[in-house]
Amino acid sequence: MEMTHWIAPLFIVWTLALLTVLLRRSIALVWRISALLVLIFYGAWYAPELFGPGLMSWIDQPLQQGALFLVALIQITPLVLLFAWPWILFQASRERTAEAAGKHLATLTVLTLFYWIFWLGAYARGVDLSPGGLESEMRALLELPAAVKSELETLDLPDLPQPPAAE
Repeated sequence: MEMTHWIAPLFIVWTLALLTVLLRRSIALVWRISALLVLIFYGAWYAPELFGPGLMSWIDQPLQQGALFLVALIQITPLVLLFAWPWILFQASRERTAEAAGKHLATLTVLTLFYWIFWLGAYARGVDLSPGGLESEMRALLELPAAVKSELETLDLPDLPQPPAAE
């Protein structure tokens, strides 16, 4: 999984999330500024990937990069769920109300079930969900329009007849 597939969307989402935090006045100014500084630090750290091939590949080939981004998300989802469950369980135990704790647990349960249903459906159809397999299948799917285009270019069509000359 290459970083160029997910670095630009991650920083876009992170920037939007940061804007929501910066506009919320109930959060102390020191925490809003620290969140901004963390984003600036990571933006500088990953600037070569972010502003080099990462962003340019999204501008040049948005459909292919979007599909590869989805592949990267699918591949990293089990790891994210593996770390998210203990974190959410601790967060749920620290919530002030039972409703808030239930919302956290319900959200993660639904996300986990959606992933399992997706995985079982893909496995039943014989889709290779290994890191290289899913990406190669997505690339093959995206190359279909190019194959159709090359067939259309080699198609030999008869010339159109000329209209009759006016006398």
